[in-house]
Amino acid sequence: MSIPLKYGAIKQALVPKSDFNRYLVAFIAALVLLALWFGGNSVSEADGERLSLDLVDIPQIVLDKDAELARARNRNCSYWDCFNVYRCGQRGLAGTEEHERISIYVYPLKEYVDGDTRKPAFQLTKEFYTILKTIVNSPYYTANPNEACLFVPTLDTLNQNRIDVNLVGKALASLP
Repeated sequence: MSIPLKYGAIKQALVPKSDFNRYLVAFIAALVLLALWFGGNSVSEADGERLSLDLVDIPQIVLDKDAELARARNRNCSYWDCFNVYRCGQRGLAGTEEHERISIYVYPLKEYVDGDTRKPAFQLTKEFYTILKTIVNSPYYTANPNEACLFVPTLDTLNQNRIDVNLVGKALASLP
C-alpha cells in the first residue's frame, strides 16, 4: 500500500499546482527585455554619434613646409593653470543614476602627410588603434568637444622611431 502512495506523490509533485510559475517566468523575461531595451544606450550615445574608426576612407591633410609648428610647452605648467579642471567631473547619466564622470573626446582619424614628399607624419599601429577603439567604446567617451575634459589626438606617437617629429608638431598645431 505504501508503493502506490509513493507513485501518487511523485505524480502530484510533477504537475504544477497553478500557473504561477509560468507568470513568474514571463514576468522575469519581460523585465530582462525592458532592461536591455531602455538600459542599452550609454552616456555618450545619448550625447551624439560615436566616432567612426573606419580605416577605409581616412581624410588626408597635407601639411605645408611653412605650416605652424606646435608651440613649446610651458615649463611652469601645473594641474591648475594648464588644465581646465572645471570641465572634469561633469554630471552624466549612466543607466538611470546620475554621477560625476571624466569625459574624453577623441579627434577624428586623419592622415597627415608632408606637402612636398607626401611622407606620412606617423604610421597607425595596431596598439594605438586598440587604445582609440577602447576609449570610443567606453562610457567616458563624448562626441561633443565642448563637454570634454581630456582630448586625445589621433596621432600615433607610441613608436618614436617611426614618426616625423616636425610633421607631428605641425599636425598637433593644426588641431582645433
